[in-house]
Amino acid sequence: MPIPWIMARIPMEDAIPISLRYDGPDVAAGEMDVAEVVSALQGFSGAYAKVASDIAPDAYHQLKVTAVREGSFDLLIAAGMYISQAGGLETIKSALEAAKAAFEVITGVISLKKHTEGQPYEFNINGKNNTVNVLNIGKVEISIPVKVFETFVSKRIDEDISKIVDPLRGGHVDIAELKQDGVEDSKVRIESSEKGYFAQKSDTTSRELEVSGTLISLNKKTNRGTFEFGNGKTARYLFIGEDKDRFHRDFSLKGQVKVRADVTFDEYLIPVHLDIKNVERVQLRLDLPDQTE
Repeated sequence: MPIPWIMARIPMEDAIPISLRYDGPDVAAGEMDVAEVVSALQGFSGAYAKVASDIAPDAYHQLKVTAVREGSFDLLIAAGMYISQAGGLETIKSALEAAKAAFEVITGVISLKKHTEGQPYEFNINGKNNTVNVLNIGKVEISIPVKVFETFVSKRIDEDISKIVDPLRGGHVDIAELKQDGVEDSKVRIESSEKGYFAQKSDTTSRELEVSGTLISLNKKTNRGTFEFGNGKTARYLFIGEDKDRFHRDFSLKGQVKVRADVTFDEYLIPVHLDIKNVERVQLRLDLPDQTE
């Protein structure tokens, strides 16, 4: 039965239809506790807003619930993104692709959390196709887009995703499912037994440090890339300093650098991300023979 106060419509040609569905004995009649509905919607909305802002910072994005379907508890959500310029077919296509990309990052992070199961993992970056290979504790490897991995490591949508997962209780609400409506291979499914993979942890730490290493890659549009430490380990970085033009010039000069950054460590004290504030080139010392002898 529809819930009138959350019913709304936006032109579906300007949005992608997303299904947020819960299944289990407690929701088989198409009913669900309103507090859990609101919290789950806030979770999806929060995650979508953060990711959409990263993908298209100059665009206006919006979510609207367009229907509540029976059989289980199934919300149909229209995810729209509007480019702030005179429109046309290409503008609509760009907005649709950006909305789809934001949704794929969210489902990608959920899939990666299921893959790693909250346990230690190994990764390596494949620069040829801009993906990251993630090996879980069971020695199973999957390949994911860099953007998904960056969002996963940053944990910035973890709290939002936990709100989507929170209604799950074994024997009551057994399944949560997100998919682009009508696109079966876009589906990500979370079972109540997997709820622990999404539990909030406060084991990460962050502190300002000076570290030496090499800037391996740089996306000049986003000021993100890969940093390699002296021990060969790598982590993703974001340059947050004021002089981005100088940073781009510094990157073009190959060699070792010393950076001042807020370094985030995971629960195993492995550096996983750097917010770089300043970069200095490391000057190589050349010892010349003493000419006085």
